[in-house]
Amino acid sequence: MGNITAKQKQRAARMTLCMCAGLAYEYFAQNMVQARIKDKVYDGDYLWAGQTYDKFDRVNMPGGYIEEFTNKEIFCTSYIYHPGLSLAGDAGLAVCYLLFLFWLFIGIAILADIFMESIEEITSKSQLVIIPDADGNLI
Repeated sequence: MGNITAKQKQRAARMTLCMCAGLAYEYFAQNMVQARIKDKVYDGDYLWAGQTYDKFDRVNMPGGYIEEFTNKEIFCTSYIYHPGLSLAGDAGLAVCYLLFLFWLFIGIAILADIFMESIEEITSKSQLVIIPDADGNLI
C-alpha cells in the first residue's frame, strides 16, 4: 500500500466529519420528534376507515410517524419487518417475501456456481510426482 497524500487525508477527514454530523442529526431529530408527539391514552376501540380495531400503535420517526391499527395479537417490528409494512396486507407480504426469497436463492446459486468453477479449476490440474522409496526405487 502506498503513502497517503495530504489530499486523501483531508478527504477522509471531511467524510468522517460529515458522517458524524449525519449521525448526530439523526439522533437529535429522533428525540425531537418523540418529544413533540404525545400519545393519548384511550380505552375504547379504534375506528379508522369505517372499521373497528382493537389495537393501535404509533411509531415515531424523524420524518414523521406511522400509525397502525390491527385486530391481531401483537405488533411485530424488526429489521426485516419495518413499521407500516403490515399495511400491505398478509397476501401482499407473502408475495413480497417469496419474491425476496427467490432473489436470495438466485444470488446464492450464482455465487455457488462461481465457487464451483474455481474448485473445478483447482482440482483439474494434475501432475506426475515421482517419489523414491527407502531402497531408492522410484514409485
